[in-house]
Amino acid sequence: LIFGTVECNFFNYRSAGGLLHELSNEGARCQFEVFLEELILPLMVNSAQRGDRECHIVVLLDDDTVDWDDQYPPQMGEEYSQTVNSTAMYRFFKYIENRDVAKQVLKDRGLKKIRLGIEGYPTYKEKVKKRPGGRAEVIYNYVQRPFIHMSWEKEEAKSRHVDFQCVKSKSVTNLAEATADPALELDARGNPIVAATIADPPPLDIAPLLPIDLQPLGVDNDEGAVGGPGELDVVNLPPDEQN
Repeated sequence: LIFGTVECNFFNYRSAGGLLHELSNEGARCQFEVFLEELILPLMVNSAQRGDRECHIVVLLDDDTVDWDDQYPPQMGEEYSQTVNSTAMYRFFKYIENRDVAKQVLKDRGLKKIRLGIEGYPTYKEKVKKRPGGRAEVIYNYVQRPFIHMSWEKEEAKSRHVDFQCVKSKSVTNLAEATADPALELDARGNPIVAATIADPPPLDIAPLLPIDLQPLGVDNDEGAVGGPGELDVVNLPPDEQN
């Protein structure tokens, strides 16, 4: 019954390619959901358990072998790349339309930073060349395989680094400015501008003035002082000499 319905719609459809394209999109969506649940999701869980918040998976063939030299490992672009051996998924990602469907499925699952494509992946070491100075150069055999990259980081829009802003300093280096109320105005050189007012005269500095030593009146110990022998006692003079 389903085949008869599809066949009927096929002949009534103006473009057979358009109908087959829609059928392939629906089939690709169902097929990728199987790949996601059975093959991709376990690798994502492994990355999450290590504390990572993104995953890079390379799809290899069933008969691909990876033999890396522990002493001379290949230089990988992705630090935590993982592999899955599945010829069926390899054939699935061979089509651009299937990659678009897979990307949309991952978006619907809430994943971000999704990238799908084909890249070279090192499988085994071919030879080692010795460079001048004793440095070794390892040559690996690379094969072109599909990859899928996705992220589940929630705060990916925020900066990963500390942002420093240049703010004009408000620190006070002038003591007069710090103690002024209200704040003093500064000239071009940074010196405070003080307006002279009559109500606030400058304080007098009386520290250099020395105290004056005044002698009390009536002391007879100095010659010429008041009441001393230098003055005449007019009371005891004869009457004819008072004038």
